[in-house]
Amino acid sequence: MESETRPENGRENANSKIKTLLDIAYDLAAEKNLDGELQIKIVEFAREVEDRFPDARNYEVFHALIGSTVSQDREHKKEDFPGRYSIELFLTNIIADFRAETAGTKINTAKENPWLEAQRRAYRKNKEGGEK
Repeated sequence: MESETRPENGRENANSKIKTLLDIAYDLAAEKNLDGELQIKIVEFAREVEDRFPDARNYEVFHALIGSTVSQDREHKKEDFPGRYSIELFLTNIIADFRAETAGTKINTAKENPWLEAQRRAYRKNKEGGEK
């Protein structure tokens, strides 16, 4: 098992990396009209992680994945999950999958689903406004 030294601001770096990967995944999904498929994959993966790690909500990278706010009243774990439960690995694989998809595929697109369209608008607004 590899030992890794993390900088003191590892939390920001890990969250920043997850958010960057999410940006890429959402952009690719939007280009290929696969917004719904991406949302479904994220929800299903988050459920798998929570089933395997009951304390998943104590990890900052998990909150970055599901788009929730980390409570300030307690300390959260800064590292990613191990192995197949790694959020970074999951998003990297999603990006590779979307890049391999054909452009004409439509699976539950935002245009067909008002809830997804609202989620997409909220995501874009948050991305453009940025968290500071």
